[in-house]
Amino acid sequence: YTTLFRSISKHYYNNTNDKIDYIPYQAITGGTYTNDIIVNYWNEIHIPQGSYLKFANGVKIDVKGKLFIEGISSNNVTFTSSNATPNKSDWSGINLDGVNANIIMNYSNLEYSTYGIKFNNGSTGIIENSSISNNYYGIYISSSEPVINNNSVYNNNYGIYISNSYAPKWTVINISNNNISNNSSYGLYVYNSSPNLYNNSINNNRAGVALLFNSNPIFDHNSISYNTSYGLLCYGSASPSVYYSSSYNYGGYNTILANGDKGIIITVSSAPNFGASSTSLGGYNSIYNNTNYDATNYTSNYIFACNNWWGSQSGPNTNKLYGTIRFVPYLYTDPQPQSSITTQNTVISSKGARSILNSKIPSKLLEAIFDQMQGHFEKSANSFRRYFSSNRS
Repeated sequence: YTTLFRSISKHYYNNTNDKIDYIPYQAITGGTYTNDIIVNYWNEIHIPQGSYLKFANGVKIDVKGKLFIEGISSNNVTFTSSNATPNKSDWSGINLDGVNANIIMNYSNLEYSTYGIKFNNGSTGIIENSSISNNYYGIYISSSEPVINNNSVYNNNYGIYISNSYAPKWTVINISNNNISNNSSYGLYVYNSSPNLYNNSINNNRAGVALLFNSNPIFDHNSISYNTSYGLLCYGSASPSVYYSSSYNYGGYNTILANGDKGIIITVSSAPNFGASSTSLGGYNSIYNNTNYDATNYTSNYIFACNNWWGSQSGPNTNKLYGTIRFVPYLYTDPQPQSSITTQNTVISSKGARSILNSKIPSKLLEAIFDQMQGHFEKSANSFRRYFSSNRS
């Protein structure tokens, strides 16, 4: 890779630290770019700490090679609009395209663009410790698998938009420790993609997380709270894993709290898993205090939401559940990581069905009762028959 970039200026930054391989002088001193910066696949560009780059309308950084943005906590790099009164979509953003395109971005501020940072067609990178705000898309990911860690993504239309990216992997964390807030459309919009999401705060957006079609992310220790419309939407065949797996010692322990209208919406043919009755595969999520419904299931699927905390020792408020939602058993303490969880055997179905609170009922009978409450009478009768046939005295 060449480290000199000769297509945008004849002036290079060079001082006693010999930074001739860095971005041109006017970028360091706050100059304005009126034409695209092109990083070809053989180029390697370094932007040092303290750089302040301004871009005219529609201009972008087009990356097919390597881009290193080297801010530090006390001296960030800034990418912004050159307009005196800046707005979203003034400039285009940083565009990475192709498998040779790579970005390492640390301690930076990026604002007033259309795409923020856009990953396309197998491009890679790590975005860390940065502030991404006042763009139309904060981070846009298409057919790529970058690592997004410890950023503030706020005041965009879409916080993070993901399309046709990431395969579900329990052992590889993709998007973690981010504060995704106050975005006017979606905090996290996921289409046909399955990232591993760890310890993100997705709060105070219009909508929290939208999972569309074949999107099956893994959720661990995320907060999806105080969003205006809903917390988590599963649409099409979206079937995320929102539970703890003892095999991986990972997953679950998410909070879906105090969202406007609904906490969880499940529709079309989605089949998310919020926890099984087995303690080794329980949800250990906290789902409560959402305005109208904590969870709604508009599908014909059984939705398992076992071993979760619903805001009360007596289980969820059944008036705030809709559809077939099973939580056998539920937690009667709010789970904390690594804590000892105590459960209460119960069956609760929505559509106005009453709770059955009886820890002495065997689990097989609880399953039969649950089926009966849902109107699945033949299945319920068969379950009762099998149980009593095998437990004759």
